Amino acid sequence: ENFEILLDRTVFHPQGGGQPSDIGSLEKNDQKMFEVKSSVKNDRGEILHAGHFTGGRLKVGDKISAVIDQPTRLFNARLHSAGHVLDVAVKSVRPDLVPTKGYHFGDGPYVEYKGMLEGSIKDEIVQKLNEQVRAILGKDERTEAFFDGEGRRVVRVAGLETPCGGTHVKSTKEILEMKI
Repeated sequence: ENFEILLDRTVFHPQGGGQPSDIGSLEKNDQKMFEVKSSVKNDRGEILHAGHFTGGRLKVGDKISAVIDQPTRLFNARLHSAGHVLDVAVKSVRPDLVPTKGYHFGDGPYVEYKGMLEGSIKDEIVQKLNEQVRAILGKDERTEAFFDGEGRRVVRVAGLETPCGGTHVKSTKEILEMKI
């Protein structure tokens, strides 16, 4: 049977912004009590942990540990950060293209851009984008997150600052590889 659990605070990233949610478990006294299969933000901005009980029950007031599945978090952060690297590459090759939507799931990640792209130069643009991506990933640039003057979370990846609430790698080198 599936349940949703609301905690007073959490380290789980909810699904949103084109990125999948964290998965993991809720533990009490070092015992896995609840397997978190997904986390979502409700209409009130609260993060709900969806999944099923694996042992015992939890009650209001219990002290628990929220444990993220680290390999899944890193995989999702790589895909999400790769979208930012692509934005940097596109901005350098075709600054007239504007990112509009990102999908950072393992079954086929992509970023959509607004603008015109002539089919006759597609191969040339893809080649230039791949060169830019290789150069960016080879620099091992630190990823930084901070809040701007308006209270928005901003992420700087390879020098490009973008409002973003997703998870990211610590450095562009952690992305490992990208191909357009």
